[in-house]
Amino acid sequence: MFLKSLKIENDSGLIRQIEFRKGLNLIVDETPFRDEKTGNNVGKTTVLRLIDYCLGGKAADIYTDKENKNINTEVKNFLESTHLVVTLTCTKSLDNDTNNVIVRRNFLLRKDSVCQVNGKDVSKEELEHVLSQALFGRIFSKPSFRQVISHNIRIDDSRIENALRTINHFSKNIEYESLHLFLFGCDFENGERRQEISKKLETEYNFKRRLEKEANKSMLSSKLALVEDEIKKFNEKKDSLNLKPNFESDLAALNEVQFRLTQYGTYCIKCQEAFVQKFGT
Repeated sequence: MFLKSLKIENDSGLIRQIEFRKGLNLIVDETPFRDEKTGNNVGKTTVLRLIDYCLGGKAADIYTDKENKNINTEVKNFLESTHLVVTLTCTKSLDNDTNNVIVRRNFLLRKDSVCQVNGKDVSKEELEHVLSQALFGRIFSKPSFRQVISHNIRIDDSRIENALRTINHFSKNIEYESLHLFLFGCDFENGERRQEISKKLETEYNFKRRLEKEANKSMLSSKLALVEDEIKKFNEKKDSLNLKPNFESDLAALNEVQFRLTQYGTYCIKCQEAFVQKFGT
């Protein structure tokens, strides 16, 4: 898939529309007589963040500073109060208008939220799966859609500086294994299952390390031998109990006799009451 266009509009109308072409696309400042020559503040990072937002990113990443976590309230209020809508168009070929995937999102919540793929409303929770189906032709969970596109959208310094480890600082090797196998085109349908097994193994290893920290292997073996010896003694005591072989059947018969006695006693009491009522004491 290629990026075809990015359109930004709000209640006042079209703010900016960027058409992408084959090859290198540059975002430059065409303002005349500009004193600064660094190329800063021309919207490069904002464009990348808006593209990332259309592809399932978080709105807070656009107006929150990555280092100090401060929120740019001016930008946040502008996005929400002017009802800004971002439309990203992706295509399989830049030479024709067929097979386009159009994503529209705004920055409002609940009933005012706009989240559409090819004109159909989708929830924020469904967006990744819908995009993976539309852009890759299949739905997958491991690696996730966001992990796959982390190689293509590099905004943060950590992603720019790392050629291979682009997900985040906390991702483990097993996650990168799934991602890299997917990028190399390997059929890795059991990637999610493999990560589940790896997580269970890690839990067991952590438990093993805690046990070894409390006592060494020889001490644990001695404790285990003592427990097994106690179990053996209890089993011997259980086997030595003098229980009749037909104990359960005798117990059932005893219960039956007790039940009949109870019924007989109840019958006698009723007869006595009837006798007293008729003849008196």
